[in-house]
Amino acid sequence: MTFFSPRHRDGPSYQLAIQLRDTLKKRGKLLKPAELNYWSEEFRRMGTKFGVEEVQRVLNWFCEQVEVDLVPVRSARTFMIYFDQVRGLMREDNEESTIDPRSKNLAEIIERNFPLPPEIIAKLPYLVQETRNNWETFCKRMEEKKENTIARRSDFLVSILEGRAANFVMDWFEVWSFLYGRMDHFHGNTSRLVFVPRSQRFIDHFWRTWSMEWCGKADTFDLLLKELCGASK
Repeated sequence: MTFFSPRHRDGPSYQLAIQLRDTLKKRGKLLKPAELNYWSEEFRRMGTKFGVEEVQRVLNWFCEQVEVDLVPVRSARTFMIYFDQVRGLMREDNEESTIDPRSKNLAEIIERNFPLPPEIIAKLPYLVQETRNNWETFCKRMEEKKENTIARRSDFLVSILEGRAANFVMDWFEVWSFLYGRMDHFHGNTSRLVFVPRSQRFIDHFWRTWSMEWCGKADTFDLLLKELCGASK
C-alpha cells in the first residue's frame, strides 16, 4: 500500500489527517483550524518512515483512547514527533496481559530491592519484559559485531557480553530507582523507562561508563554504538 499525493483528498494520507483532526476536535485539543494539506504531508512522511499499516494501526488506537494526555498531540506534526511514545503506550496496553513468568519474577525482585513510585510499580512487569527483549536483541547485535570488527572494538564488546549482560536489567531499573525512588508519584510516560540503546540515559549511565572503565575515555566507542543502533533499526 502506498500514499497518494498529499493533496489528493481521496488518498490515505489525507484521510488519516481528517481522522486525527476529528479526534482532536472532539476532545477539545485542536488549538487552531487544521491545515489538512499540510497534515496530509506529515502523514505521508510517517507512512514512508514507519509503514502505512503501522501508522494507521497506531492512529486507530490513539483515536479510540479516552485519556492520552500523557502524549501532547495537538496536530499531525506533534503526532509525528510523539509517534514512538504513542506506539509505546499502545504496545503497553495490548501486551500487558502477555507477560512471561521470567519477567514477572524479575519485576518482583526489582520491586523488593529498589524503591519506585506506585505508577511505575504497576507497570513494572511490562517494563521489565520490554527491557529484556530490547536488551537481548541488542546483545545479539553485539555478538554479531564482535565477529566482524577490529580487535579493540571486539574486546570491548566481549567485556560487556561476559561481564555486564547478565545483570543489565537489574542495573537499568536501579538507575530509575535512584532518579524516582523518593517520589510519591510518577506523572510521566512509563513506557519511556524501557531500555532502548539510542537513549541518552543508556549512553551516559552505561555505555560511556563502560568505555571509561575499559580504556579510560568515555567517548571512544560512540561510533560503535551508532553502528549497533543502525543495525537494529
